[in-house]
Amino acid sequence: MDGFYSLKPVRLKLLVYSSYLGLGGAEMHTLRVLNELDPTKFEVLVVCPNKVGEYEDNLTDNVKLVKVGSSFIYEKSSTLGRFSTYWGLKKYIRSFQPDVIFSVQDIHNAILLRAVRGMKNAPKIIIGVQNSVQDCYGDTTNRVNRWVMSEIRTHYHEADLLIALSKGVEDGLGEVNPQLKGKMKVIYNCGLDDLLLKRLQEVGDHPVERSDKVTLVSVGRLNHQKGYPILFQALKEVKNAGYDFEQWILGKGDLEAALKEQVRELGLEDNVKFLGFQSNPFQFMATADIFILSSLFEGFGNVIVEAMACGTPVISTDCPHGPSEIIKHEESGILVEVNNSKSLASGIMKLCNDLALRNKLQEKGRVRANDFHSKIIAKEYADTFLEIGGHR
Repeated sequence: MDGFYSLKPVRLKLLVYSSYLGLGGAEMHTLRVLNELDPTKFEVLVVCPNKVGEYEDNLTDNVKLVKVGSSFIYEKSSTLGRFSTYWGLKKYIRSFQPDVIFSVQDIHNAILLRAVRGMKNAPKIIIGVQNSVQDCYGDTTNRVNRWVMSEIRTHYHEADLLIALSKGVEDGLGEVNPQLKGKMKVIYNCGLDDLLLKRLQEVGDHPVERSDKVTLVSVGRLNHQKGYPILFQALKEVKNAGYDFEQWILGKGDLEAALKEQVRELGLEDNVKFLGFQSNPFQFMATADIFILSSLFEGFGNVIVEAMACGTPVISTDCPHGPSEIIKHEESGILVEVNNSKSLASGIMKLCNDLALRNKLQEKGRVRANDFHSKIIAKEYADTFLEIGGHR
């Protein structure tokens, strides 16, 4: 028909500035959100540091990934490697001309806010905060911590919106920078997606083998935050009480050598197995009898939801901030005191003894995990991007 034109809807151009897509819960959450975005509504470009990420292959074809900065510098220092992305980020902001930029994690948030400051026709900025800023950057003897906390206090309110992954993280941000109040919203992390359920059925290169002992599993970086020294002290008490168990530790990190030495000193070599980073941790979770999170603090705790989805009863420290927003004590999991080996040991022994409670937590945990499915959480993100970008 003459004069008639078929108008296609204009897609929102979304640039995501992230850490490299590997190892962490924040990166897995980001990937799950992006994979669920409707390609008829969004054109997505991910900009990240120049490093290979273990999760990259799981990105859908609808998401374009580019890497900027120096891989050489990143290998020497991950912090300096992130700073080396500054000029590449500015380049892609100018060439891609996004409607909205969404950044993930605090160093990237701070770099982004500096990159767009003074830019003409700057896009809308949404920054995601994945952890308690007081717990992460409270050590003022560290220069990077001081810089990040200064940026949070003086510049975070320049963003159009902040997304906190838990109510506790939102409250902490408001205490550090009162100008943020009214510019924040809470969207919980994606702890579950269809890929996780599919990977539960896979046979990996390293098939899971378990003994007749009660099997415990923990997943996370071998760093201070995850509280592994407290876990090992608790396991010593459990062993001294006569329990026979095997503890799997999935992850790698700077404290690996020190943690292995602690295990030797406690006489737990026959009980604790360090299995390193596993590309498919869900098989290990599903095979174990009990999942344990011993963290000193969290932003949310993706692994709690993942373990629930795998049908594994969860014990978690009631740490700031997240576990208590996921778990109802003795209904969908067990909460124990943070940084308290006796409380953690008591929780472990309770679940070892009470099969009926384990079965209850398994059933209720699976139901609770569905509240954090990527299809639900990603819709909240999509609606937020469209609203801030003026496409609604």
